[in-house]
Amino acid sequence: MTFKIAIIAALAPNKSIGHADSLPWKMPRDMKFFRRSTADHVVVMGRNTFESLGCRPLPRRVNVVLTRTKSYSAKGLLVARSIDEAIDIARQHTKKERMFIIGGGSIYNQTETIADELYLTQIQKNDPKQKPLFDEEFYGDTFFPKLNRERWELCHISRRYKALDTLKPRPDPGSVNYYFRFFKFGRKSTCGCTDIEKAQVSKMKSLGEKIIYPI
Repeated sequence: MTFKIAIIAALAPNKSIGHADSLPWKMPRDMKFFRRSTADHVVVMGRNTFESLGCRPLPRRVNVVLTRTKSYSAKGLLVARSIDEAIDIARQHTKKERMFIIGGGSIYNQTETIADELYLTQIQKNDPKQKPLFDEEFYGDTFFPKLNRERWELCHISRRYKALDTLKPRPDPGSVNYYFRFFKFGRKSTCGCTDIEKAQVSKMKSLGEKIIYPI
């Protein structure tokens, strides 16, 4: 069985993934997708990401934190000093076919060249009839790396989901509508997509909707 390295993240149109060690949005459906995707797997994260979770390991997962601090430790946590060590730990602690990289920005940057899969939630523009508000709302201090689109094959795209009143902070007390959808990509040189996935993507594209890719 080929062991895969998967990156999972949610990102705004400007590729913002966080601000002040927290998410700039609240999306219950996306959190459900995250839990369902990563449950019973090994998750690898940076120290800042772990501490933003309140220094509590995510339940039903093997939690690995990447840090150069030799004395760093926490209950229910495995510590790695390098990406290679984190991968070795993951292989030793799971029978699953993949591990998940869950952030933050520096860890995504370190692993994007070796990742086999991307599970991305793309937050998309407001209804075209409404005034776009992203410049004001989706500011961030942490960003997803820019990837070479030609190296990745689209394996799955969900329908668009509409979210209401879930931005934080909101610029005004009025209702704010925006949309998001889920994507899965496979690296062409290592795994690509299954025939079933290719058929699903082909069907979505045949509907004629313009697809805004997150990478």
